[in-house]
Amino acid sequence: MKALLIKDWKLLAGQKQFFGIVSIIALGFLITNYNPAFVISYVTIMFTIFTISTLQYDDYENGMSYLLTLPVDRKEYVIEKYLFGIMSSVIISVIMLAASWAAVQMRGLEADWESMLAAMISAIVIAIGILVFTVPIQLKFGAEKSRIAWMAGIMLAFVIAFVGVRLLKMSGDSLGEIFGKLEELSPGTLIGGALGGVLVLTVVSILISIKILEKKEF
Repeated sequence: MKALLIKDWKLLAGQKQFFGIVSIIALGFLITNYNPAFVISYVTIMFTIFTISTLQYDDYENGMSYLLTLPVDRKEYVIEKYLFGIMSSVIISVIMLAASWAAVQMRGLEADWESMLAAMISAIVIAIGILVFTVPIQLKFGAEKSRIAWMAGIMLAFVIAFVGVRLLKMSGDSLGEIFGKLEELSPGTLIGGALGGVLVLTVVSILISIKILEKKEF
């Protein structure tokens, strides 16, 4: 697994143009924007999307066929992808938190640590959510077909959300009441619940991805 992590880190480090564009955008927001939470979320999610693209690099020109001839089994490959995605999202979110704090200090603004920490944790949760949803689709359908599956998944999410709202209205509960109840919970409870839910989804997603890759022929 160490060799796979090194391979993906080298792929990540080789994308200097991507890093340059994202860094310029982030710097622009840090200089002009009064909400550093947005910058933390934006950069973390952008880097997570790129880490998922390493699956496409591995599959390019029958790369997976070569990788699987090495002393790496399919289960190890899947776990490494999730580990790499989570590690990179956590590392970049911490870096952006430090950069945002430095920018706030340099501009003489009041540092709102609670909002910045909440933004960092939210960005990590969203990033892992993207990872959980995307990796099985990418492994199942490949680079081209996965785009169609992405669109279908987004449409399905909208349908589920619409049906859920309609059911809430029919039951007499409103979204305002639900959010009001959530606001009564402590930040620690909300964060713990979110992280617990993400952990469960991650384990389920890993198991699904392993099954998909074990059945796939290269």
